[in-house]
Amino acid sequence: MRFQLPRMTTICVLGAAFGLAGCFGGNEGGGPAGPVDFGDDIDAVKAMGPTTNMPTELKADYEGGMEGEVMSADAPDPDTPAYRISADLAIGIEWDETMGANADITGQATNFQGESFIPGNEGPFALDGELNVVEGSGGIVREEIAGADAGLDVDVPDVAVGALSFEMTGTLTEPIDGGSGTVGLLFGGNFYGDDAAAAVGTVGGTVYEDEDMLVPDGTFAGEFFLIRQSD
Repeated sequence: MRFQLPRMTTICVLGAAFGLAGCFGGNEGGGPAGPVDFGDDIDAVKAMGPTTNMPTELKADYEGGMEGEVMSADAPDPDTPAYRISADLAIGIEWDETMGANADITGQATNFQGESFIPGNEGPFALDGELNVVEGSGGIVREEIAGADAGLDVDVPDVAVGALSFEMTGTLTEPIDGGSGTVGLLFGGNFYGDDAAAAVGTVGGTVYEDEDMLVPDGTFAGEFFLIRQSD
């Protein structure tokens, strides 16, 4: 796949992440806008603090974003990512205590935007396609913690905290030449804010060029956040 950059002077490089192989262009103009103001938004969610009153039933829609870095053979050096990738998240959750740790989690990751850090090839690009939550991969854990277990000499109220996890997979395509890569990601995090108003966590996974998914072409690692939407 070639990530074609706008208004380019073409130079040829080899790429591994997302199945890249071919010619890139050095960016001479503005690229596509990022999907969300990720840094400010995730900081705002973290400022809510972890949920301490996790509900026993949750049926809600969440929106947010993810951002991370792709490490691959294209990287300038082993300590530098080849690309940074971001996307929007729209997630639906249905869960109650009778389901145990299982949860009905659905949704998509869309509006994929990227930035290349390959020397001579730096600049923004966009990817077509979406990732979807893998059916049956959703999980939610609710845990009650008694204040007496805090080990302090002062009264501490009982709290109920919560965590979630789910997997996503799909194919992303570079729109110029149609090259594609198969992506599989695992999301895991904790609920934040009052009554599970939001969530923050980490996301990681693998990128494959071949359909058999035998040899990985890159690895992805980053963060995500979700914010519950009004009913």
